[in-house]
Amino acid sequence: MATIAIQLPYTKGPEVLQLTTDKHCYAKEAKLAGTVIEEARRVIGRAREVIGRNREEFNVANSANIPHMEVPTGTNIVANDVKRAVNDAVEAVENAVKIKIDASKPDNAGQQSAYEETFVRAYTNATTKIDEATEATARVHQAGVRYDKAKEKTVLVVGGGVSGLMTAWILLDKGHRVSIVAKDWAETGTEAKGITSQIAGALWEYPPGSCGLSEIEVPVLAYSKLEQYQEWAMQSFLFYERLQTVAGTASGSTASGSTASGSTASGSTASGSTNLSFGARMINLYQFFHHNYSNEGTATAETKAGANANEHYQKYIRIRDLGRTEGSFRDKLQTSIWDATGEPNGSGEWVNALAAVNSTGFGLKWGYRHRAPVIDTDAAMKFLMELVRDKGAVLETREIKGDLHLHERELMDDFQADIIVNASGLGAHTLANDDQIFPVRGAVKRMNMPHPFLEDNAVLLPAQYDIADNPSKTIFIVPRREDTLVVGSIIQRNNWDLSLTHQSPEVMAMWERAKEFITHLQENRGLGEDERPLAQGLRPFSHSNVRVSADNRTNSCRVVHNYGHGGSGWTLAVGCAWTCVKLVEMILHEGKSGSVANTEVWGLKQY
Repeated sequence: MATIAIQLPYTKGPEVLQLTTDKHCYAKEAKLAGTVIEEARRVIGRAREVIGRNREEFNVANSANIPHMEVPTGTNIVANDVKRAVNDAVEAVENAVKIKIDASKPDNAGQQSAYEETFVRAYTNATTKIDEATEATARVHQAGVRYDKAKEKTVLVVGGGVSGLMTAWILLDKGHRVSIVAKDWAETGTEAKGITSQIAGALWEYPPGSCGLSEIEVPVLAYSKLEQYQEWAMQSFLFYERLQTVAGTASGSTASGSTASGSTASGSTASGSTNLSFGARMINLYQFFHHNYSNEGTATAETKAGANANEHYQKYIRIRDLGRTEGSFRDKLQTSIWDATGEPNGSGEWVNALAAVNSTGFGLKWGYRHRAPVIDTDAAMKFLMELVRDKGAVLETREIKGDLHLHERELMDDFQADIIVNASGLGAHTLANDDQIFPVRGAVKRMNMPHPFLEDNAVLLPAQYDIADNPSKTIFIVPRREDTLVVGSIIQRNNWDLSLTHQSPEVMAMWERAKEFITHLQENRGLGEDERPLAQGLRPFSHSNVRVSADNRTNSCRVVHNYGHGGSGWTLAVGCAWTCVKLVEMILHEGKSGSVANTEVWGLKQY
């Protein structure tokens, strides 16, 4: 078992998402770990006696008997997480004590200034570690307390895509019973078919996305705004980045024990454990543009093309600044920028990137790069389905027709559910009686990897104005796995038909444009681009943006919605699921109406 702990930015309070990656329920493990909480508090209390309220009260004498925390053999991973946090704090205090003692030795009398500077750093680190241990202990205690409430409640999730399964995972780890119903499920072992979540490109993008269709419209009564998209996206970013780290360290673990990170082996894990192969990995994303931005990045250009370039530049600045600030994202995004005026052939990492594209033929003026998660959706959907089943979720194939509000009591009786989560994607058009939902048809080709550079680098030419000032199509080049490349994309609003083939005119045009842009596609033959089935699906867009809110048509309604993610399902999935679960718990455990829960989560009325 591995624990994923992610400090969620942009949320009210020091919230942390805690999940386990196997059949165990995190909240139940926290309940069982409750026996170590008092010991943790005792050790933390002794550490605080040494630290005092400030540096002047630092008391070396109190450190004589400061203990390290021990837990019984066989204690679960949650208890070990607490132990690790507490002992990190103890070691930080011990380091500060050692520096203070060394500073008092006669041989070091002439180095007091240097010792004091070192002590200040050590003291600050110790207080930080003690605070972190205190918070970790409190989180485990609260998770255990809430488990008693959660285990008595059942949630029915409608929808078997990434939004529904991610929401189910969080609910299960909080101790709830979960049933999931869906008309269709992801198919594994074949590329011929798949639900939208499975055939998606699944490249993380900082909102707004670059698919060429406005994913974030701005009606007065929108369900969500750009800032909320960005919060959800960054929460998902941290989850995927952390999940990759956990999976990477898991390979050195044993089935019966745990490593320093608390992970079990990827592959054959402890009895009953889910294989830790979610399929998330971090790659470089390069984006290119036809028109220059203004030096200030302000939309002063007289043409639409210039204004569009400035909008992309402002997005780059936002991503760059996120990676430079103190906090969760520091050094994780690793941005860089290229300008054809100064370096037409690029330098550093840009040399290989520019060698991969037809910069002259496409009149590229600048671009930027940052780190981004990409998801192998076949592996991820398999992982999620196995995981929620292992955690106890009941999965049922069923098509629900008509407004959920009308079927609410019937469904809750059938599944003995206390509340319903609607994560039905396009199905929300009827299930939520939402006429703002509409499909956007998409398709991508999957083929053999043509060049080593593309194994770990994605290339995106966003929809924009080309060098002739005509609206252009998106070019989307993304590694699915190290041996598979995804090329797209087609974007067709309000088209419900899924009969595209490799010979369809728009598919052939998409492929020709990609070959013209990516030099490695021109240089290689035998990529199998027409041999694998064409991946096509319907993206669930909404004129009113993503909806994560409780249905408030009546005060007694017990439906929470999570739909309308457009082409950003994987980008938004974790953040949206976490918000959805918060709404569920406010209604179930705090007795709040949907309207009140919406207001407290969003600070504004949800329509």
